[in-house]
Amino acid sequence: MLFNELYLQWLDLYKQKVKSKTYDNTVSAFELHILPVFGSLEIEEITSLYVLEAMQELSHKSIYLTNRLLQQMIRIYNFGKVLGYIQHNPATGVSDFLPNVRHINHPHLPFSQFQSFVKYLDTTKESTAKDALFMIIYTSLRLQEVIKAEWSEIDFKNKRWTIPAHRMKTGVEHTIPITKPMRLILRKLQKKKAEQLCFFQSK
Repeated sequence: MLFNELYLQWLDLYKQKVKSKTYDNTVSAFELHILPVFGSLEIEEITSLYVLEAMQELSHKSIYLTNRLLQQMIRIYNFGKVLGYIQHNPATGVSDFLPNVRHINHPHLPFSQFQSFVKYLDTTKESTAKDALFMIIYTSLRLQEVIKAEWSEIDFKNKRWTIPAHRMKTGVEHTIPITKPMRLILRKLQKKKAEQLCFFQSK
């Protein structure tokens, strides 16, 4: 069996487990970086050394991408083992010989300065961006989850904001109560525009 054949079988199962965007990104990455190297090879002919050399070459472009694709290769070979196509997983253990992924700590506002920041924000000129930022503070939602809010998600009567699963990073529908400060912002925005999106106009 060729690696490409095993990959396509695994892909059918993978597609059922992940979001469409994740699936598309994986397919694109494999078609660009993995299949040209491994696709035409028999799965039993691929050795750990061959995988290591290919991954080391790819790591010069992106160690993060390399590790992500290596993990997928491990899963593909484990899939093949379960189906009885192969007894050994040549991708296992390869990560021990690759450079470590550098974890970057993104800057954040120290808690001790948070209150001062909110006071400062309150004194700034009124704007939709300011309203969106306050909504992030009130809800602890991610930026994209706030700025892509639609009026159809807002239930003023029951004081609920229901964010559909496809807009949540977790893939699970999320409902949060609309507090008084949130309600004031939303009502203000509602008077300004009749757009589908609450915060920024659709293009």
